[in-house]
Amino acid sequence: MIKDYSNKNLVSISEFDDGEAERIFAEVKQAGIKIVMKDDCPECVMISPEKYSELIEKYNDMQLLLTAISRVNNSKKNDIFTQEEVDKMFNLNTTDINDDIEIN
Repeated sequence: MIKDYSNKNLVSISEFDDGEAERIFAEVKQAGIKIVMKDDCPECVMISPEKYSELIEKYNDMQLLLTAISRVNNSKKNDIFTQEEVDKMFNLNTTDINDDIEIN
């Protein structure tokens, strides 16, 4: 349950019934978030599309980080190779490869 929220981000569900939806949506767009209260309890959270995208991106980044940590923790020492070892195994010259890459 949401415990830490400020009064400026609270809105009563009855305000929607009073025709205040347009104002509430404008406030969500500006502030990024509104907590809709019903009977003095949080009923739902409204967030702007920008805030939603930001949260989803952070969530996806966290999932990738957790996957990477899990892979490192579950790998054996001889499963991990340095760049130099990979170059040697596949007869690669990364200096030549890096010279061919265009960075814009």
